Amino acid sequence: MNRFLFVSLALVVGLAGCSKEEPVLEGPFQVPAGFVVEPVADVEQVGSLVQMTFDAQGRPVVSKERAHPTMLLDSDGDGKFETEKTVSDQVNNCQGLWYDGPTLYCIGDNLEGKAGLHALPDTNGDGVADSIETLVLFTGPMGEHGPHDMRRGPDGVPTILLGNHTFVPADQINPKSPLERYDEGQLLERYWDARGHAVDRMAPGGAMFRVDRENKMFTLLLGGFRNPYNHAYNLEGEAFTFDSDMEWDINLPWYREVRSVHAVQAGDYGWRSGSGKFPAYYLDSLPPVDDLGRGSPVGVEFYQHYAYPAEYFDGFLQGDWSRGRVVFSNFVNNGATYKVEGEPFDFVYGEPLNVTDLEVGPDGLVYFTMGGRDTQGGFYRVNYKGHKANWDALPKEGVMAAVRQPQPLSAWGNAALEKKRQEMGDAWGEELQKVALDPQAEWRDRVSAALPVAALHSEAGRHLARQDARRQGVSRARRGSLRGGAAGSDRAKALAARAITDEHPLVARRGIRSAGAHGPGARCRTIRAGGRHLQLLGSEDRFVRWAGRIALEHTPRDSWKQLAVEEKSLTAAPEALLALTRTASKPIDLEPVYENSLSLLKQSGLSADDELRLMRAFEVACIETTRAAAARSCAASLTTSSLRASPPRMSASIASMRG
Repeated sequence: MNRFLFVSLALVVGLAGCSKEEPVLEGPFQVPAGFVVEPVADVEQVGSLVQMTFDAQGRPVVSKERAHPTMLLDSDGDGKFETEKTVSDQVNNCQGLWYDGPTLYCIGDNLEGKAGLHALPDTNGDGVADSIETLVLFTGPMGEHGPHDMRRGPDGVPTILLGNHTFVPADQINPKSPLERYDEGQLLERYWDARGHAVDRMAPGGAMFRVDRENKMFTLLLGGFRNPYNHAYNLEGEAFTFDSDMEWDINLPWYREVRSVHAVQAGDYGWRSGSGKFPAYYLDSLPPVDDLGRGSPVGVEFYQHYAYPAEYFDGFLQGDWSRGRVVFSNFVNNGATYKVEGEPFDFVYGEPLNVTDLEVGPDGLVYFTMGGRDTQGGFYRVNYKGHKANWDALPKEGVMAAVRQPQPLSAWGNAALEKKRQEMGDAWGEELQKVALDPQAEWRDRVSAALPVAALHSEAGRHLARQDARRQGVSRARRGSLRGGAAGSDRAKALAARAITDEHPLVARRGIRSAGAHGPGARCRTIRAGGRHLQLLGSEDRFVRWAGRIALEHTPRDSWKQLAVEEKSLTAAPEALLALTRTASKPIDLEPVYENSLSLLKQSGLSADDELRLMRAFEVACIETTRAAAARSCAASLTTSSLRASPPRMSASIASMRG
């Protein structure tokens, strides 16, 4: 493939913005022309609903407020759900529902009222769970800021999302998690919330974890959220969420609007309690994709079906409980992250519309629940009756039926992929590989061809992950995120190292992430520690710089310390100084940070962005110095007051604190 086409394919990762026709009023709801909102269950029957999903057979399962998860049944096939049955009476108040085959995973209370993640297998296929296994009990209770949802990740492994009033117990967190260095980051004393909200709640706040079901361990992927309720993955396998504001902080300097967030591995999105929230420009935080004013974020989903017009495909749907809306945003690639193309608009608006969750059903229609805080509930779908549906783009058979499988990460979408894999047999991996490597294929098909093999953990997926990165087009970014059995192989490490130098920022960022999966020792051997990471700090792309700095911090400090000290680029230097601070082990390690940041700040002609980044690097060093001084003061105080009365072992321990 020629280089121009190679780059062009990598850059074309979004749709044209949806043409925003005048919305129409359909009953109590306002929707775009051609759409209509239809009730599909009796309001009195279902009551207040807080979460929903579809099982592997495409049946809706809902969580009633303070009640058990319930399957809704369409007994007469008219598209309306007249009856229901309890899936499990062992859990209630579920805010997370996710199916893996016949097993329901629930984030909710057990019979003792303890919030946890529970597996509820259905061994006889009657839709009712036969037993319960608890994978984790969270540190905080269920609630509006407690543990929330669970999703299938692009590699088939589930991820969970927690609010800022709960966490995973320390002994169940993987010590080698990507987000392992986070801090309050406050130089001056903060103002705690005057009404007592989240007082003494510390970083990382709301967070996302990867679930190791077999070992009951959890990998902390990213954090710094206030209270996002759901997360979802786009076609490229990138995670997004919709985070909440602190509503009574409005008009205060530290107020942050509700925000659409591209959730990248090892990302810190800067929520801190009270006035301590990080501005978007902080060097040690990442910005949102979009700010959306006031609101109460709830369920989210990417529309990856064909019942709606083509311009809706892979669009991001975001439920907003307090503003009575489901917002549609069209994200397109922007370097290593995304930006909004066109104006977000209200896909559904109502007064009231106390939406709580939303999903795309097997029929291609968006379904949503209503309820919460004992308000009137309901279960609805958004039907399309226009003349430009996208059904012709959905093949009925062959490999393209797998490539274009709707909602491939859903329980029913994943089950359909597994059925296709069994039907195709040995041809499965080979045919998908042909599509992924075909330079004439549509970029979306090439990207999607890598997903089924990753999600189903097949040998073909492992083979596909080993293909030469130079032949992959945009799908090389997708394949850079595959793990599979080859993740630790020398070939996989070589692929990750090659991806780091790729000219497309999305590929480079994923390459850095993939290299990090091989462990600290492998990182050093594969990437030639130090120099290459420092080169990444000079990238024009903020997300590449972030990933490069995180990788640098996991590389032996002595291999890059001097290069970082000598860095003079106004783009790279603040990142290098921050890395020096975050890896410092003693006060003298911070002296170059002060000297270099002050020296660079004295230069003339600095942009506002340059000044802000350098000042934050200086501030973080001050915070680290203050913390070290406080620790030494504490140690000295302990020594003075108790050294004489302490037994020899304690005296030795206290004395060691002085160092």
